[in-house]
Amino acid sequence: VFSLQDYVGAFGQDLWTSGWSLLSESGKLPDNEYSDNILCGEITTDTTISGVWFMTCQVFVKNGATLTIQAGTTVKAYAIDAAGTAPALIITAGSKIMAAGAKNNAITFTSVRPASTLPARGTWGG
Repeated sequence: VFSLQDYVGAFGQDLWTSGWSLLSESGKLPDNEYSDNILCGEITTDTTISGVWFMTCQVFVKNGATLTIQAGTTVKAYAIDAAGTAPALIITAGSKIMAAGAKNNAITFTSVRPASTLPARGTWGG
């Protein structure tokens, strides 16, 4: 018997396989956290981000847009997206990235995988 859910996909906001599955034990699952802050696709207008963001596919800053990343921001990226490409942040010609962190308020790019499995090569595109 199936019950209707208000989310798309198998997990919703709770990664129920975390902590007991082979995927979890081998460090292949992301941390069990959720955010509506998703970076994916094209950024074509000036955009500012802060807080925790998840990069789920390749992100292209285009058309002269500026992506401003505020101090203290964390961007967590997946190793591969549904198309089989590695999520990455690409700043195209004529566009800009403005990112000024501080010693005690760093900007961090990392993997969605649990900290206990890092550092590890190939956990995100860059």
